Amino acid sequence: MEKLRQSSLMDKIRAGIQGAASIFDFGGTLKPRSPYEGLPPDVADSQAIGSDWRAVGNDIRSAIATVGVEVEKKDIRETRPE
Repeated sequence: MEKLRQSSLMDKIRAGIQGAASIFDFGGTLKPRSPYEGLPPDVADSQAIGSDWRAVGNDIRSAIATVGVEVEKKDIRETRPE
């Protein structure tokens, strides 16, 4: 667990330094770092596809929640005595 925290902290520090350096990257020479860098292509592809499907699932859950709230608002307006 400690190793995971240390790795996460190092990733955050690296991201902060890269972000600060990108301010002065007028030539556009710095590349964004891929989260799948260094992995075999088939593993990187499967992880990227999994990430894409998780994003789709999150979007669908968000849409369902939004529709549910709108339906509840409509039901409340229709059942309110005037």
